[in-house]
Amino acid sequence: MSDTEESKIRKALSAMIEKRGRFDGENITKYLEHYEDVVELYNATDVVAIKFFRLMVERELRERLEEAFEMHSTDWPKFKAAVRTEFADTDEDRVTQTTFQQWISQPKKLDARALLREFEKLFKRLSMREQKFFVEDKVAYFLEAASKEVRQKLMPMLLDEREDDGITPDWAKLIKVISVTARAENRLGLNHKEDERKTEQRTIMSKSKKDKEEKKNDLR
Repeated sequence: MSDTEESKIRKALSAMIEKRGRFDGENITKYLEHYEDVVELYNATDVVAIKFFRLMVERELRERLEEAFEMHSTDWPKFKAAVRTEFADTDEDRVTQTTFQQWISQPKKLDARALLREFEKLFKRLSMREQKFFVEDKVAYFLEAASKEVRQKLMPMLLDEREDDGITPDWAKLIKVISVTARAENRLGLNHKEDERKTEQRTIMSKSKKDKEEKKNDLR
């Protein structure tokens, strides 16, 4: 990255420090999410993201991360995993295989897009090792987490006769299907609102016409 681009990132991270402070050892998952929002906005490379993270940590905690900086200086996902492991005991937002499965099994009143956002947020909070447990059957776990209504909308478009359970394991296809159904629902919603507007307009015109006729009758 150019010096100008790094300068922009440094400025944005300074603003983050002013707003949220430096990392103090608590809630590493949430802090990393805020940090990634900034560096991803400026398309920072893994090397740059790791380099600047050192500046985001309180000085007295940096020694605990030296091994991560040395071993994963060019690989952000591995570096992030090491940092989360180091501060796991004080991480309120940490998601484990057990807590993720518990969330999946809980009833939810979320539409497909909202469920996808929440599913992805929690999935990313899993360790890399725990993500591997779910990734092969990620679509199936998503459908298990969905309400009956959402499953009924999505499953006809996810059918795949080549699979034993008849459902595609293609995560990218699931995302595309959710996008397509959301756009279709939006169009239906807009059409419904337009129909309601026209019905209301006809009602007003009919009432106005009736009022005029009544006034004419009164004058006779």
